[in-house]
Amino acid sequence: MANVITGKAYIIGQAEAVPTRDGSTFYKRTLVLDRSRYDQYTGDRYEDYAQLEFSGNRCSELDAVKVGDIVDVQFMLSGRKYEKDGVTKFFTSIVGLHCSQHQRKQGGQGGAATQPQVMQPQTMQPQAMPAQAMQQGTMQQPSAATFPPAVDGNGNPMGNEDNMPF
Repeated sequence: MANVITGKAYIIGQAEAVPTRDGSTFYKRTLVLDRSRYDQYTGDRYEDYAQLEFSGNRCSELDAVKVGDIVDVQFMLSGRKYEKDGVTKFFTSIVGLHCSQHQRKQGGQGGAATQPQVMQPQTMQPQAMPAQAMQQGTMQQPSAATFPPAVDGNGNPMGNEDNMPF
């Protein structure tokens, strides 16, 4: 199964004839995808450009693509070893297999496109009200001696030895 990459077509190259060692030629065509993104918290832009190569009869995959289109590209990685003057180097290519217009995934209802999920803050459950708590047996009945407190003629609690209003 091939890998899939999605991005905006940034550059679509023309088909190029490439000669081989045995004298034949093959054609290749490049596609550069812009996969840049923005950090929503800092506003920084992170550039990301991927170059893919289509070769042979796969060059025609890019005929229907225009610069600015959002596309899905199936690809595979290909690596080669190269030796020259006793130095070994490795090259990696991204080989394009198929290119198609990006289709948003369909939602479960009415075929509408799915919207990104937005997490809603959870609401706190209110504490049980005293009457509910007493009915559930989770709160003790206040004693008649402490509640409501006895007050004097001015509305101040009686029996308050420190003379503080609270």
